[in-house]
Amino acid sequence: MSENHVTGKVIIVTGAAGGFGRLVCQKTASLGAHIVACDVNEADLNETIRLITAAGGKGVAVIADVTSRADMFKVVDHAIDGYSKIDVIVNNAGTMPLAFYEDHGEAADAWDRCIDINIKGVLNGITAVHDQMLKQGRGHVVNISSIYGNYPTAGAAVYGATKAAVIFLSESLRMESQGKIKVTT
Repeated sequence: MSENHVTGKVIIVTGAAGGFGRLVCQKTASLGAHIVACDVNEADLNETIRLITAAGGKGVAVIADVTSRADMFKVVDHAIDGYSKIDVIVNNAGTMPLAFYEDHGEAADAWDRCIDINIKGVLNGITAVHDQMLKQGRGHVVNISSIYGNYPTAGAAVYGATKAAVIFLSESLRMESQGKIKVTT
């Protein structure tokens, strides 16, 4: 039988209103973690928390836009006020607009949003937890990338570039934190 390393951990999850973010919240809460779920979609975020608590788990919702540095610091403040620590952040929020360069006219707004969420959102999540994790002497940052970030693919230039940036941000954090912050990509 394997040891449960999740019980009692305080885990921030971005993009927690649905999809993979909701699944991470539910699974880790079922293992005994305290979830600080954040997203811009209030109704679906509240549903995530309802599902967690209905199953006997613990979680709170914080409405936050990952593209806002202030919002991400608000999420961290909420976690510290409620639990006095942050063990893990899962930078999950993301968007995947696939479009060819020739479609730039129609794709421009979606590309801008992709860059803001997929790069700035991850950077904001990292910087929001950084000082607290160093102060604690430990922490774990999980950044969601994609195989699209490993090599160019037609129709996925912008999305792939943002996911390559996630890999770069992750590796840089790993180097700079000198083992005090674990990093998983």
